Amino acid sequence: MKKLLLLIILILPLNVSFCQWTLCNGTAGDNIKKIIKVNNTLFAGVANTSFAGRILKSTDNGANWDSVSTGFILSAIFDVTVTGNSVYFGTYERGVVWSTNEGLTWQQSFVNGINGNGVFNVISSGNIIITRSNTVNPPANTVYHYTSDNGANWLPLYIGTLGFIPNYSYNSDSLFFVASQKGVAISGNHGLNWSMPTNAGLPAFPDGRKSLFAMYMSNGNLYAGCIHGFAYSTDMGNNWVSTNMGFSDFCAFTDFKTANGVVFGSVANSAGANAGVYKTTNNGVNWTVMNSGLTSNPSVSSLIVSGDYLFAGSDYDGIFRMPLSLVTTTGNQNNEIVKEYSLSQNYPNPFNPETKIGFEVPKSSVVNVSVYDINGKLLETLSNQVYNPGKYEVVWNADKYPSGTYFCRMSSQGIGQTVKMLLIK
Repeated sequence: MKKLLLLIILILPLNVSFCQWTLCNGTAGDNIKKIIKVNNTLFAGVANTSFAGRILKSTDNGANWDSVSTGFILSAIFDVTVTGNSVYFGTYERGVVWSTNEGLTWQQSFVNGINGNGVFNVISSGNIIITRSNTVNPPANTVYHYTSDNGANWLPLYIGTLGFIPNYSYNSDSLFFVASQKGVAISGNHGLNWSMPTNAGLPAFPDGRKSLFAMYMSNGNLYAGCIHGFAYSTDMGNNWVSTNMGFSDFCAFTDFKTANGVVFGSVANSAGANAGVYKTTNNGVNWTVMNSGLTSNPSVSSLIVSGDYLFAGSDYDGIFRMPLSLVTTTGNQNNEIVKEYSLSQNYPNPFNPETKIGFEVPKSSVVNVSVYDINGKLLETLSNQVYNPGKYEVVWNADKYPSGTYFCRMSSQGIGQTVKMLLIK
């Protein structure tokens, strides 16, 4: 009877789009400004209501997060950067707080000597850490400071008449790029001296700002988030070509991360429209929204790839993660042409608690991959989306399920296959 029931349930068509993102423990309701990684430890900066701040830390690749006790009073975290074993947090009115040993001990400095100084930006290149404050302390008369000795000394940094405000930084070989309210700025010595390309062709706000909000480089070309959408430059920022994606003035790409040939972009918008996480496999020619599992109006400020997972830091909704295998492809091996739908035996098998399940898709189509228990009850849908022809993998984490026999079924175009999986704890 159980086998008959299982068979009946497994052949039912499923046309509902199921969640892919899952909320990480200990982060619900937090306004995540940025997520970074120091060796095997993840850190996140939080800026909650009334400018309350805290630092989160995870040592199990983001499954669980805990507050960090720095020994200092914290205010809202506005920016985070990492270099080597050191992590630096810029705060609303408590200067910069940093650790040089993955969070074991902490230090604090107001960088310009003014108690209550806020550090709104903190960026790094090589061993140089650069901060932008919200106050000017004569006679230095600059909001920028830097350290090259792990915070032992903070020195004034002058950027001349450029006057840019950094929104995002990106390191590539010997060059250091900053996406700013004036376009891209470039440094060849880790930020101590800067030049500003022409930045022609960038769309502008009514007040003339040609803001870039996030950036990455691929094959020598620059790609960036700009007002209303996305832009690219093939000549190091002198000329840009932009695409209007319908974003409002207050909606923009805030971060980019790459994995397995896929570029992921986070989009923030307090109103929710067009916000969330996007992906592209052709450097922004086409974008796909991947918000399944996020809140109904997601606004995402930060992304990071760690291990087999992609993480998204959202505004007042916490940190979410998703297996990369759901959104990246392993590609055809040996340029094989996939001729038919097929589901491979999971590996390892038996397993505890994670196992990988491979499948092949011969033509562009919606593919559903789901897990059932021995009684035929649907436990989880691992994927339910359009796939192009190729070979793919999904990951199932059975940490919350008891030892036993489970079934994975792939279905598409009226075709279905099932494999038996054994979980042993």
